[in-house]
Amino acid sequence: MQKQKFNYTHQANALMPYVPLKLARDRFLVQTHALVDSGAEINVLPYQLGIDLGFIWDNRKACMSLGGALSEVQAIPIVVAGFIDKLDPVTLAFAWASSDTRLILGQTNFFSLYHICFFQDLGYFEINTK
Repeated sequence: MQKQKFNYTHQANALMPYVPLKLARDRFLVQTHALVDSGAEINVLPYQLGIDLGFIWDNRKACMSLGGALSEVQAIPIVVAGFIDKLDPVTLAFAWASSDTRLILGQTNFFSLYHICFFQDLGYFEINTK
């Protein structure tokens, strides 16, 4: 089992679990940071990152809504390769949002690929391969 430790990041007067992430599709590669959110049902990819990965928005394929605070936002299901530092690459399924939301790693499918342990009081979280 591989394990990687990450420090919480200060965002808007709060500590947030952001992880450095590379996303790849064909010849496209994006380096970014994603919020690891155990309360999110699905992974969410912001609109511009989808464009940067070479996807083309098509309203006919927007077959899902994000729900919650983003219930008015339409999304298209997509799949890309994900790379987190020294951990093995994985295939990540995203709801590609029609607006620029936060990049979120949620229950489907990030939490099904990794064991995540949060230690906010200690200022870090861990991601372990299953």
